[in-house]
Amino acid sequence: MLNVTSPWALILSLLTAIVSISYYNNNPSAPEIRSPHCASWNAWYNPLRSGQVGYQANDWNILYHLGGNGPWIEKIDELETPGLEPPKGCVIDQVHMHFASGFFGLDWAKTEKAALEIIPETLERGADTLTPGDTCPKYIEDPAKGHDNGVNMLALFQDVYIPAIAERLINDENNSALGYLTNLEVYGMQEMCGFETLSRGSSPWCDIFTHDDWENFEYARDLIHYYRAGPGNPYAGAMGWLWLNATTGLLRSGPEAGTIVHDGDIAPLVTAMDILKDPKYDPFLPTTHRVEDRVWRTSSVMPMGGRIVFERLTCPTSSAKDPSGEEAFLRVNINDKIVPLPYCKSGPGLSCPLKEFVDHVERRRSEVGDFGEVCGLEKDVGYITFLRQG
Repeated sequence: MLNVTSPWALILSLLTAIVSISYYNNNPSAPEIRSPHCASWNAWYNPLRSGQVGYQANDWNILYHLGGNGPWIEKIDELETPGLEPPKGCVIDQVHMHFASGFFGLDWAKTEKAALEIIPETLERGADTLTPGDTCPKYIEDPAKGHDNGVNMLALFQDVYIPAIAERLINDENNSALGYLTNLEVYGMQEMCGFETLSRGSSPWCDIFTHDDWENFEYARDLIHYYRAGPGNPYAGAMGWLWLNATTGLLRSGPEAGTIVHDGDIAPLVTAMDILKDPKYDPFLPTTHRVEDRVWRTSSVMPMGGRIVFERLTCPTSSAKDPSGEEAFLRVNINDKIVPLPYCKSGPGLSCPLKEFVDHVERRRSEVGDFGEVCGLEKDVGYITFLRQG
């Protein structure tokens, strides 16, 4: 029987998850919660707890659908991908490693190792922003195709798959005393499974849903990002191009610079890069049913802690005129997997010659549109000025 008496149970479960983080992470002997419904679900594990093995590659793994601590699971069939090691003779300019190794040290302000620059998330910033969703008036105000389009499309698909789940939980699980469960309540239960699995290694909420339920939840999450800031949103490409262009400028200037951006910018960035282009469905991913052959799968690209790293490679040239010369290349590391750019992979290890990537970024500006024009800004919107070298 489903042990849920009211929506307050969701809040209580969330509080329990927060309190239990410390216990489960600091107690290797904490009890393991196993599923009585599906043997492969028992492959869940908390990587912070010793003595537990990871999932089996041929098992159906819930982290595949929730994102989070799960390993990358390739979603695009027959895609040739190189390993993480740089191509022979190439060197990765790992600026981000230096940043992550210490955030400049605790005395960065006194020693002037770094300067703090505060960037407001206000409308007047125009294109000189890390939050273009807050400086694009049309994106904010357009009720049909703007920011809210994501939750609107999500709601349509929730109407398709959730009522059957709610009926099963009420009738088949002998919970008639609850009366009914709304789409929001059932969807919240699925979200709680994800949050608790991240913090505790498992969650009792996960046990009440089937394999097909999780496939639908994954698709629902794809829809909200697809239509909020992905290929299904007409403003996304122009918004993502701002950071893509600024970062490309740094890559051109040399290996000494690096940038970091909020994870909320990943969907617009991926859209601007055109790396997950879907010729079959773009820009209309169905909301009436789940499509298995889609390219847009955010559980691979935007899990909890998701990241995209642009790696600048310095490789020896193959030119007979300059056999001792070097050339710059680029490759994209998405959650510790090198993903070749579909439109540019002629370099070592399927990398992209940097000059060709620069040309592609310029072409994408004309394809996604000028930020000021797309967003309905009449004044000069400028460009990102705070991402600079030196």
